[in-house]
Amino acid sequence: MLKEHERIESLGINGLNIIQSDNEYKFTTDAVLLANFVSNAKGKRVVDIGTGSGIIAILLAGKKYAKAVDAVELQPQLADMATRSVALNNLSDTINIYNDNIQHFATLHRAEYDIAVCNPPYRKIGSGEQQIEQRFALCRHEIALTLQEVLQCGAMMLNAKGSMYVVHQSQRIAETCYLAKQAGLEPKEILPVSPRQEVEPNIVLVRMVKGGNVQCQLHNALVLYDQQGNYTAQAKSYYSLPDDKE
Repeated sequence: MLKEHERIESLGINGLNIIQSDNEYKFTTDAVLLANFVSNAKGKRVVDIGTGSGIIAILLAGKKYAKAVDAVELQPQLADMATRSVALNNLSDTINIYNDNIQHFATLHRAEYDIAVCNPPYRKIGSGEQQIEQRFALCRHEIALTLQEVLQCGAMMLNAKGSMYVVHQSQRIAETCYLAKQAGLEPKEILPVSPRQEVEPNIVLVRMVKGGNVQCQLHNALVLYDQQGNYTAQAKSYYSLPDDKE
């Protein structure tokens, strides 16, 4: 089950675990937040764009009880690790891992899903810290997948009134909403996330609906950590939200 430099980490809920490698890009809190932000996944068909090590797919199947999750990953070594994590959790009947680029995958799966979810690369090419290793650069920079392509592919794969969920840098929220509308996705919920009470939000979670109306709810910021570096009561309650939250 494990290869060199790999280990098994507990996800702390429902006995779920995931394989992580010291040589590969590791999942972040942002991915866990996004999975918990997804509502009404029970019994739904979900596509996870750029699944990486499979964290979001595993949480949606093992915690949110999605009916089926198709998780797409471009890098073969990450797709392999995600496949083994799925097997480790006995979720192979629910989660399918595809080693493919999402642009190609989307053309084969038009209007098949109720929910699309993506934790995309945050940085445009040429911005921010540049990664020497290509496998890390692909996860952090828009080399193989841009935000526009994420939203276009998500919209293509959603059925009518299907929901798409993304997490992104707060400074790119205007761009996210603009590109979503261009793709036929209407922003419906925006949840800013702040690391601490006195710090401005650094990421946003966004729910969009294919063909939805123009009303959008802006939530109060979710504050993750208190002054001692522990999860706030607000963050703990968020992580434990029931699956049928509205």
